[in-house]
Amino acid sequence: MLSFLRTSSNSTSDSLTGLSPSRFGWSFLLAWVFCVFYLGTIDCRFLIEPALHSKSLPFLTQLIVSGLPVFASIATIGYAIAIEPLMGEIAGRPRMRVVSPLIASIGTIAYFLPLPDSTWALPVFIAASIATGIGSGFMWLLWGSFYSRIPQDHTEVLAPASAAIAALLTLASSAMSGWVGIAFVASFPIISGMSLEWALRNVPRKEVSQNKHRRSEPTAAHALRSMGRTVLGILVACVFVCLSGGFLDADPYIRPETPVNQASILVALVFTMALTAVAVVGPRRISISFFYRWMCPALVLGFASVILLPEPFGSIVAFITSISARFAFCLITQMFFARFAESGKATATQSFGWGWIGVHLGDFIGVFLLLMLQNFPISNLDGFENVAAGCIVVLVFATMFVLDDGTSFHTQNPSAENAPSIITPSKKSEELTTARPGDNASESIGRNSDAQAEQRTPLQDAEEPAADQKEQADNDASFEETILSVSKTFRLTPRETEVFSLLARGRSIPYIRDELVISRETAATHAKHIYAKLDVHSRQELIDLVAKH
Repeated sequence: MLSFLRTSSNSTSDSLTGLSPSRFGWSFLLAWVFCVFYLGTIDCRFLIEPALHSKSLPFLTQLIVSGLPVFASIATIGYAIAIEPLMGEIAGRPRMRVVSPLIASIGTIAYFLPLPDSTWALPVFIAASIATGIGSGFMWLLWGSFYSRIPQDHTEVLAPASAAIAALLTLASSAMSGWVGIAFVASFPIISGMSLEWALRNVPRKEVSQNKHRRSEPTAAHALRSMGRTVLGILVACVFVCLSGGFLDADPYIRPETPVNQASILVALVFTMALTAVAVVGPRRISISFFYRWMCPALVLGFASVILLPEPFGSIVAFITSISARFAFCLITQMFFARFAESGKATATQSFGWGWIGVHLGDFIGVFLLLMLQNFPISNLDGFENVAAGCIVVLVFATMFVLDDGTSFHTQNPSAENAPSIITPSKKSEELTTARPGDNASESIGRNSDAQAEQRTPLQDAEEPAADQKEQADNDASFEETILSVSKTFRLTPRETEVFSLLARGRSIPYIRDELVISRETAATHAKHIYAKLDVHSRQELIDLVAKH
């Protein structure tokens, strides 16, 4: 794996740096969410106010209690998206990187805090739920910013490895009880935050202004439209994942220490790793549609088990399917959001923000439906079978509707025509000649651009796009001629020429895999042969060779 990373990454990207321990901190955030909300692996029922989790509570009260963390997280993410044009991404604010993990950790402790006076139980529980929602909302975005900055090669290694670590951490927490388990899980946000802080210090920060974004960056509405039915697909997937896990009563089958709970984690780990191997090695794009193609049959199998297998075995299979889908879904979406942000159609905050809003809305709708079902007399076998059959029908139709969108689920890479041309030293020097002594180059260029804009006439504004397009076309034609000349000189094959053209534009191996619809190993092999024929040892040497021709 390390040798492959050296081959496929840029020369400035050290494979060992990409695998440094601090970069696996997302695993602690993922494990925390599963331990506290999805699996409830902390055996601390004696610490929680029983009245808050009683099924005898009114429906609206149950919905509010269950949905508070979700609502808080949605509000937090929405706020981050709304203020980004004015304040910049939250990853650029050191205080947020410190406060968010602290809020999540303190909220976790308060979430399970026993109180001698029951009158304070509900206010403290509400405050803890809101705190965990706010902390987790910001942390999803913070780690999203990190994943959007690192090379895609590193993402395809770090995300699966982090998911595996998260599964092991979740499994370890299931063996703990009482305050030991609470302290163990409450430390996860702190560890994740510390890892994030260290990881961000060792990656180049993208050019994002602290005060305002560049005009070229997409708006939140434009980013949402660019995602097409992706957010809807995420929402629908989370609804059915939640429903699949709701057929099994928590007592006595899925208490933390039971084999059912622990077996579900192990199966989820194996399934996630298998899905990752197919996603990374194969020629298919990492996308939500890829997840659907795998998880729709699995979820159908889970619902069908409720119908075909005797209880509680059918519900156990559905529960295990649900947890496996949860882990795989978090992993695939994490990689997909990073790729979508890298495509330029959305900022990291917009990509991960809209995505996780879809996740949380899906979770809330799923909880709402489960609470609705609990208030109906479906505790008999026929009732469960009817609900499962209805879920299968709706899932199939929803999947067909979502996958019918041919433009949203795959991240369209920018076309070769729009790819940036190679900047030669002479061209770069021309851009910097207008800079005043002691001035920042970018500021000088900005002043010159503003001055020129004031002097433009309407006719010039109309003629400029055509002139820019003509210049861009000439540059592309010249670039392609250079590529063909170099390819002929060094006797590259037609396929190697295609790969060489993309490499010269600074494209990564995953990008080349998706663009040419070939496997990752094939793309890496072509790159290795090209390096050997051109007698270069890094991506930069290859680009310099093209620039000299």
